[in-house]
Amino acid sequence: MLIIRVMGGLGNQLFQYAFYVLLQEMGKEVCLDISHYAKENDSKDKRPLDLLLFQNLSYKSCTEKEKLQYLDEGKTFWNKVRRKLFGSYNKALIEDRQFMPEVFDREDGYLQGYWNSERYSGKIEELLQKKLQFPDLTGEKNSEIAKELAKCESIGIHVRLGAYLLPENEKLFGGICTEEYYQSAINYVKKSCKNPVLYLFCEDASSIRKKLKGKNVKIIDWNKGKDSIFDMYLMSLCKANICANSTFSLWAAKLNKRTDRLRIRPEVLDNQVIQDIEEVEELQKNGWLLINKSGRILD
Repeated sequence: MLIIRVMGGLGNQLFQYAFYVLLQEMGKEVCLDISHYAKENDSKDKRPLDLLLFQNLSYKSCTEKEKLQYLDEGKTFWNKVRRKLFGSYNKALIEDRQFMPEVFDREDGYLQGYWNSERYSGKIEELLQKKLQFPDLTGEKNSEIAKELAKCESIGIHVRLGAYLLPENEKLFGGICTEEYYQSAINYVKKSCKNPVLYLFCEDASSIRKKLKGKNVKIIDWNKGKDSIFDMYLMSLCKANICANSTFSLWAAKLNKRTDRLRIRPEVLDNQVIQDIEEVEELQKNGWLLINKSGRILD
């Protein structure tokens, strides 16, 4: 049996679920470890298992006994004594590269990582669109925006602020989705759309409202907490998606079923990643346009 650890926010959870579906399609016996979201978990990450917001989502979760075959996390007195005397064992395979094809040769083990390479999820995107059904929209504003997005040349722009602006996150996530990135993306989209209408999705747009004053941009910033999934849903209805360096907006674009869709993303999601040639080629083959922080479109 293969066990995939689920961790992080909704975007990361979706990549881990996609990896689960891919391995299932390959005939593997696989299940998810969702214990990271248990109430008794002492992790500092207190985000909820928002994956469950999708309707009728089917998956198999592992038992604690199955998990402990690979992870030395038993809390009994004997386990604690044994670890103190003889050390701990850990049979987990931890993701350490952008793409790890050797994982496909495994039949059992504990898999820990984010698995967000296009060479995983891109292979089964149509299947994932069928399996991942958004919850029904709630709220009059959401319903009105949904109707607009479907009728016009809608351009969904995701801007990630909040935690990304904190000093401890600046080194990892800063300087990727620059003004040059967004302007280049908007310019590209305008060439493909006759009468584009810009919709800005941001969890807190207060800091950029002044910059946008007088510009023809509609701001969607009212979906909070578990309702944030409605932002992903609404973005998936747009003709074009201009993504932030955020797995959340990447999934809005990946779940976009429009046949005329355009999807644009930054070259990398964080400053520790160096995009390899094979990954870029796979993204481009699957219809992604990549733009770097200087605003240059990758060939």
